[in-house]
Amino acid sequence: MANLTNIKRLELADPRKAMVSAHAYLKDLIYSNALPAGTVLSQVELASALGVSRTPLREALRMLQEEGLIRAEANRRCRVAGFRPEDLDAQYASRLLIEALGMRISLPQLREADVKEIGDLVSAMETIEDDRLGQSPGVSPDWIELHREFHAKLISKCPETLIEQYRQMTERCERYFTAAVRPSNFGSSARHGEHRKLFESIRSGAFDVAVVANAQHRTRTAITFLAEAAIDFEPVAIRAALKLISAEPDARPSASLSEAA
Repeated sequence: MANLTNIKRLELADPRKAMVSAHAYLKDLIYSNALPAGTVLSQVELASALGVSRTPLREALRMLQEEGLIRAEANRRCRVAGFRPEDLDAQYASRLLIEALGMRISLPQLREADVKEIGDLVSAMETIEDDRLGQSPGVSPDWIELHREFHAKLISKCPETLIEQYRQMTERCERYFTAAVRPSNFGSSARHGEHRKLFESIRSGAFDVAVVANAQHRTRTAITFLAEAAIDFEPVAIRAALKLISAEPDARPSASLSEAA
């Protein structure tokens, strides 16, 4: 059953928000691996531990199931979803496409101060990278947070709906990287120079180049992860998304599209 030592009673100022609070709380526990993959969740035990009725809890669990974080089982039980390479492939491909669209919208709107902030984030990442030379593989929590801010800044000027979709897909993808076995060279300094090159293309106004370079950078991360976490798996969705992003855009609409408009 659920590890109730990791579950605290919710303090609800408004009982009408029990579903929202339970969903957000359980989601955080799953993302932080406090509820690891494979954990069986009993609605009865969860409702008692959280201090909520089973009606809002069922709705919260339904939302988590739609997000791919839990899987329904018999007898009103659920299980925290484990690592499935096909799920990561599909979710990561979706994020690649959303991020590429966001960058194409956002980058032309960046102001000088925004570009400087992006450069400062790259410099801060490089400082951490230099400090960690010769240490064990992987990256520090500080670097991960800077990296998250760096990529978020690249789509910061696009509509909030797209930003929220990107945020949700990022959370889902990062859960796999933290919950599954992290490859030995994931986040290695061999790829860190890509952030500097990406920044330079943005600073010079080569936005199309930046969009493709970012997609290639992201794809290498996912492919490296899957190569060790699921050796025989072929990430067809990720490769297809990269191909779409890298294709030369055709600015001229077809005759049928023009007539339809």
